[in-house]
Amino acid sequence: IYGDLFIAEGMAEFSKASGDTPYWDQAKQILLKCVRLYDRPDYRPTIGQTYLGPSARPFPGARIQGVWMTLIRTATQMLQMRSDKEIEAVADRCVDAIVNYHFNKDFDLINELLNHDLSRPDNEYASLVYTGHCIENLWMLMQEAIRRRDENLFDKFAAWFKRHVEVAWDDVYGGVFRNLQDVQKNVWLVDKVLWAQEEVLIGSMLVAERRGYEWAITLFQKTNEYVRAKYPLKRYGSPLWMYASDRQASYKAFSEMPKRVENFHHPRHLMLNLLSLERM
Repeated sequence: IYGDLFIAEGMAEFSKASGDTPYWDQAKQILLKCVRLYDRPDYRPTIGQTYLGPSARPFPGARIQGVWMTLIRTATQMLQMRSDKEIEAVADRCVDAIVNYHFNKDFDLINELLNHDLSRPDNEYASLVYTGHCIENLWMLMQEAIRRRDENLFDKFAAWFKRHVEVAWDDVYGGVFRNLQDVQKNVWLVDKVLWAQEEVLIGSMLVAERRGYEWAITLFQKTNEYVRAKYPLKRYGSPLWMYASDRQASYKAFSEMPKRVENFHHPRHLMLNLLSLERM
């Protein structure tokens, strides 16, 4: 449903820009359709393979942080344009799921996958923390808290954001890891993807804008320096940026990957942070 929700985002924004309200209405129908699909008990049984590899056990109907994340981002933006009880209900579900279920107080991190009824699994998925989504989702939840004018909720999500970045930060080579496959054994997937670094840039900029905390300013500065030192391909004769690489963010590892342009997270982080700077 990710692609459909991105389409809904675009249609809602086009409606806002053009004043053509039927596009917002169509975006709403897409959003509600995606919720219905997500609520199926057999939804996406292979989801575990995304995080633990091709041998991961099936997990039909899992509650997935990545889905709540994409739903809340779409819902928040649409509700900033127009109030709607059905979309408000979707936003409430997303916030409740993360705050009261996915957040694991045993280690103060957000689990990526839960059972369909939001109970915690009793297998390897109970130790899975996909830090890339946690960092990404938390700035989106901060945006939702802003929309609600709930300063306490914003502060909660800001503190969780800081915690997840600190846990995911690579003190050896810089940048953040995206996938803590086993909290208890401290097993990480140690590749470096551009999008995860850019979620740090969005979240730290947002906290710096709203609160002015020194830790947020410092975090933005060191992440920005790391990203601009490692990912632009200008020195290799290309205007593009690496979308992924190995732990050292080496060009050699990137050059052996499939060729593609990062057409979503990269422009989004640039646009959101430019808007934040303009507001400041």
